[in-house]
Amino acid sequence: MIFHYRLFVIFGFYLGLVVALPASNWPSWRGDLAGSGIVSDNSVPLKWDRKKNITWRAPLPDRGNSSPIIWGDKLFITQATDADKRRSVMCFNKLTGTMLWQKGLIYNKKEMTHQTNPYCSGSPVTDGRMVIANYASAGIVAYDMEGEEVWRRDLGPQIHVWGNGTSPVLYGDICVIYHGPGPNSTLYGLDKLSGQTLWKHKIEEKDDPKRVDGFRGGNGGIVGAFTTPIVIKVKSRSEIIISGANSLRAFSPDEGKELWWCKGLNPLVYTSPVF
Repeated sequence: MIFHYRLFVIFGFYLGLVVALPASNWPSWRGDLAGSGIVSDNSVPLKWDRKKNITWRAPLPDRGNSSPIIWGDKLFITQATDADKRRSVMCFNKLTGTMLWQKGLIYNKKEMTHQTNPYCSGSPVTDGRMVIANYASAGIVAYDMEGEEVWRRDLGPQIHVWGNGTSPVLYGDICVIYHGPGPNSTLYGLDKLSGQTLWKHKIEEKDDPKRVDGFRGGNGGIVGAFTTPIVIKVKSRSEIIISGANSLRAFSPDEGKELWWCKGLNPLVYTSPVF
């Protein structure tokens, strides 16, 4: 009951934002390709509680870390339920809080994660025609706006003691997804319409023997990135920027070619870059 209550309140918080932005879309985690989190409307409420600036509340079936996205009058959020091993997308009417549909899949295999990081912690992404959700080891799935499955891809097991937290990003007709952290960590470019792989780039994760963050262990330590890539425009070209274990990297979103990389980050990276 405690987890349900917390989700109830957090969901209300996001609906406070919805009230202030009735005509705006928020199609991905942190809003845009660059993950800026910037809202141009200066009427967004700055204060809220259980009564103030809350239009409606909707109970969720289990705990979760996913952030809602918005397109038109629809609001989408990913949700895992432990009891039936389900991972799904829930769609609500943005204005009333009425649940319009919930679609997903059952995944019975064991998958490691941290107790504070429930499955489906990444946000979905939409272009107004389809909604794409990252279910980690359970796959990546695209639905149309009415909840009918369009395609499903199995990218293999995602293996990390703390689970997964990355959200997909749409760049034109390419769905960019970081399938990690863990030994299978790979950056993918998928065809948005079919889910087929257009390109992929394996990202190696290694520990730093000089690390001082307290997570160095006898088996090489805990390493990995839980970040969502961003896509930015630099002069005449677009670049995917991703924070990784011990490094910051840039890739071409059209062909997946690595453009540059630099050292300097920690072996464990939780935050996405900002441009």
